[in-house]
Amino acid sequence: MGHPVVLQTLTTGDEVRVGLFTKSYLDSQLGFQRAYQVAVCAAGIREVQGKPLFSSLREITSEDEIFDKSVEAVQEFYPIVVTQVYQAIMDLEREFAELAIKLGKLSG
Repeated sequence: MGHPVVLQTLTTGDEVRVGLFTKSYLDSQLGFQRAYQVAVCAAGIREVQGKPLFSSLREITSEDEIFDKSVEAVQEFYPIVVTQVYQAIMDLEREFAELAIKLGKLSG
């Protein structure tokens, strides 16, 4: 959408935070799907336009708090933007797995 975005693949800690965030949406199919996308984007976005996803007057070092603040920021995005960023993160995950297979670090 015209803004440079820096993404990263998710860590296992990120995946746990995504699972905990989406837990309350399990009974709503559409709600769960969008909550999952929001959470993945919150975990995977590192920068937007050269700046962190959110800013704080105090230093935040807790990964859980960073995730929570990132979710709040992503929830302000339009659905089409969340969908595009989510897809880019999934593509990055596939690319990483393919590279690991080519390097012999992961069985295909």
